[in-house]
Amino acid sequence: MLLLVLGSISYGRTFYLSPTGNDSNTGTLAQPFFTLNKVWTVIAPGDTVYLRGGIYQYKSTQNLKDKSGNSSNIIKVWAYPGEMPVISKNTTSSFAYIWSSGILFTGDYFHWKGIEISGFTQQDNKVYTGLRVSDGNHNVFEQINSHHNG
Repeated sequence: MLLLVLGSISYGRTFYLSPTGNDSNTGTLAQPFFTLNKVWTVIAPGDTVYLRGGIYQYKSTQNLKDKSGNSSNIIKVWAYPGEMPVISKNTTSSFAYIWSSGILFTGDYFHWKGIEISGFTQQDNKVYTGLRVSDGNHNVFEQINSHHNG
């Protein structure tokens, strides 16, 4: 019985992103990913994603959907301790959505913390936002600094 209880405990994995990372990397501290889109392909309930400090100039929407944590295993998307990640738009950005966003997030049981989102300015008649949340429940957004968007 004790082995069954210990086998059901989930501690989650930790992944890292960096402005100098590469999505071909393994997502470790030594070999971080670059995009949220990439880390979304590997995260699961209980995982933590740390964004290292610096400016992430993404060329397209970070389309974050089809992932959720649960009440006992939330997914954390946090700034690396003591660092400030800034998500911004690259000058050659391309947006395919009617509501163009830097980050388009759909999901439940996430905790976002310590991230700045800026520079997703209006380019045409579409509505631009830095962070768009749709169909999400039980999420926490803490110390998010979203400005100069739209």
